[in-house]
Amino acid sequence: KYFIYGFQASTKRKPQINYRPVNLSNYDTIIIGSPVWAGNFTPPIRSFFYLNPVKDKNISLFFTCGLSAESAVKKLKIFLGYNNYIAEESFKAPLDNNDEYLQQKLDNFTNMITSKL
Repeated sequence: KYFIYGFQASTKRKPQINYRPVNLSNYDTIIIGSPVWAGNFTPPIRSFFYLNPVKDKNISLFFTCGLSAESAVKKLKIFLGYNNYIAEESFKAPLDNNDEYLQQKLDNFTNMITSKL
């Protein structure tokens, strides 16, 4: 499945997803989390925001990854378009397995979000 999902991510597929409809216009701030697959954010995230476009929102991004989330961050920002990106963080395995270090990163991420609202 790793190859299938990596292929879907790298070819910008939008798989069918099951979800409850949500009116994102009711929210000023949106926090999006995704693992990094083949240097991209996941296809279900693409599907969801294709069906529910966002504009002029405060958006925070976090990613889980093995090496780097830089490419996925750039691609997701391009896909989502014009918004106010207030915070971003990546959590790398196994480097972030230290509880104290992980807590510090989580605290920094939440502080970035709250300080910019």
